[in-house]
Amino acid sequence: MQMPRLSRGLHTKGLMRPLVVVKANPVADDATGVLQGFE
Repeated sequence: MQMPRLSRGLHTKGLMRPLVVVKANPVADDATGVLQGFE
């Protein structure tokens, strides 16, 4: 029972981390999009 719970917890954390980063750094994300647009 412990293994699936741990696996699910790591999977959830892995999915949530990028969302938190994007929400915490909207300006950095926009800057990256602008730089890619210039390239």
